[in-house]
Amino acid sequence: MLRRNARPAERVCSAPMLVATQRARYRSLLATAFKAVCAGTLAAPRPHAVALSDFRDAYDACPAGIPGEKTILVFPQ
Repeated sequence: MLRRNARPAERVCSAPMLVATQRARYRSLLATAFKAVCAGTLAAPRPHAVALSDFRDAYDACPAGIPGEKTILVFPQ
């Protein structure tokens, strides 16, 4: 519904409920996560970039995903 009514140049995105309803708590949790990444006690996911044209292969590989790796779809310019 949103996509149908949006202008072509607009992007539609959503925010998690925690961000929308408990902003201070979200900021605290996010700060804690960033501090843990900086301290080396939490490893940030490694990005695995996949071209949008290969999204089917990326989707099919999801069940056998590598722990600690995040698949990111790269849109054409």
